[in-house]
Amino acid sequence: MKIDKFYMILISALTFFLTFIMVIVLFNLNVNLWFSMSALLYLFVLIYSIKNGIHAIHYYAIFFIYGILFPYLIQAGVGIRYLQHSGRVNDVDLYDFLNMLLNALGIFIGSLFFLNTRRSTLYKNIESNVFYDNYHGYTLRIMEVLLLCFVIIGGVSYYLGPNFLLSTRISRVLYGEVSSYIMFVVTIVKFIPYVALIYFIYVSKKTNYLSAKAMVISFVILSVCISNPINTQRFVSMTAMTMLIFAWLSYKGRARNIPSVLNLIPYVIVFILPLTSIMREGIGKLSIEKFIDMFSGLEFSSMQLMISSDKLTTIYDGRYLISALLIIVPRTLIHWKADSLGIALAEQSDFVFPNVGVPSFMAAYMDFGMFGVFVFGLITGYVLSWATIPERMNFRKRAHFYKLVIFSLVPIFARGDFSTFMIAFYAVAISYELIRPFTRIVWGGERMRSAA
Repeated sequence: MKIDKFYMILISALTFFLTFIMVIVLFNLNVNLWFSMSALLYLFVLIYSIKNGIHAIHYYAIFFIYGILFPYLIQAGVGIRYLQHSGRVNDVDLYDFLNMLLNALGIFIGSLFFLNTRRSTLYKNIESNVFYDNYHGYTLRIMEVLLLCFVIIGGVSYYLGPNFLLSTRISRVLYGEVSSYIMFVVTIVKFIPYVALIYFIYVSKKTNYLSAKAMVISFVILSVCISNPINTQRFVSMTAMTMLIFAWLSYKGRARNIPSVLNLIPYVIVFILPLTSIMREGIGKLSIEKFIDMFSGLEFSSMQLMISSDKLTTIYDGRYLISALLIIVPRTLIHWKADSLGIALAEQSDFVFPNVGVPSFMAAYMDFGMFGVFVFGLITGYVLSWATIPERMNFRKRAHFYKLVIFSLVPIFARGDFSTFMIAFYAVAISYELIRPFTRIVWGGERMRSAA
């Protein structure tokens, strides 16, 4: 094992144990055995992912530990405020541990299968079929993408009202009831500026025209205005920004530095996640009291919901996975689609507000029991291993871009229910497929050659 990986593992393990001990001492907790074993289980997954250089599983494990497990531990000390009749979290028992064990074991085996069959593709750089060597052509393509984005954003703004996209998420209630499909279109619009910016990063060295760079800078400002934590769903804005950051790292040939960046995630969860949640209600709501209070609220309720839900037998539907995969298909065409699992579980678990997230593997549990959790983990391990960002990303290659997308959506996949993950995936995929054709137009006078 290389020295840098050794130190990465050492830092990750020290951060884990120091955080664990600090929370126990600070809140004078008697930690449940099954919880401790669950936390150590995902620490193993974290170390395994670092050792093998699997970025997405590294991201998943670190988010599961610091975004789900440790916040639950804090709530055991400070109490919770998202249940109707109880201010105390439920204890983790053997049944809960087995669910997490089967999920982690499935991820481990699925990843091993990928490494044994396709390890050579882990960091493979897929070359473009064609490339261009005319600065003028790249500038024209940037203008095309900008024009497309302005047409889409302008059209949606005209239809919904000029202030709808820029208003805070809470204030949109003033606009009255908005259909789920309108909100899905809005989510697409929120992703479009960032997908365009990723393309601009990709071609930034291929054009030296001042006009093109000026357009890109203008578009950065527009992107931040349209999609930011104040006027956008928290995980949409964070996913978009994550995509931009890691696309830049890949473009610069620094994809192997991603584990170092991921080690900052615990601090992001502790500081940025509560902060952005408060900002959704407006900057005027910011305060130290509000910040501390976020740790006992719905934002960190996934573990409690999971513990409560695996004891329920009244909402087994058998259609949660397929319904999530077909989430954008109108119910008029598929009338048997199940409702959101997170909402159903919250209503049965005495939550004060039904729209909360539960780890995605619980959809498999509700459909097929523990066997479903294990199989879902196998698929998760394989897909997350595939979603390792290449060292040199190529925007036009779908395989490259969708690796970036799945990697960036890991927090939603880990914390939010599976249907939420699929909505976000479809939204960014549609954004990409709208923009991609405009990046492949060849203008007169350009030289187009085979990359081979």
